[in-house]
Amino acid sequence: RGGRAYQVLDGEGDAAYAFPARPSPADYALHPVRGFRCFCQRLVGNFGSDFACIIGVNYFCVKGMLLSIMGLVRLSYCKKSLGVDGTACQTMGAIASTPWAIKGAIGVLSDMYPLWGYHKASYIIA
Repeated sequence: RGGRAYQVLDGEGDAAYAFPARPSPADYALHPVRGFRCFCQRLVGNFGSDFACIIGVNYFCVKGMLLSIMGLVRLSYCKKSLGVDGTACQTMGAIASTPWAIKGAIGVLSDMYPLWGYHKASYIIA
């Protein structure tokens, strides 16, 4: 591959690598992989391997697998315990998650038009 060294550029907190002078299609195809590898190297270098392992387990296992498994468990619970079919179970889940989905829009609206004279105090409970 003749001298295609990808050097890590440690600038103002940005992790990046330099493309070769004439990048090939493989360089473009492997860009996300190399970027992720560079990110992992910076993460381990700055915070240590224990922290990087905790972040990886949390992101992939807890958020990925656990949420997938909970979706299957919820469907089984709806069918067997509540006697509700899959369509109704999905509808209930969509209705239950609607406030979470529109929270950004509510925040923008409360920033533009204060509720009861306060920007965020009306829906933030401290």
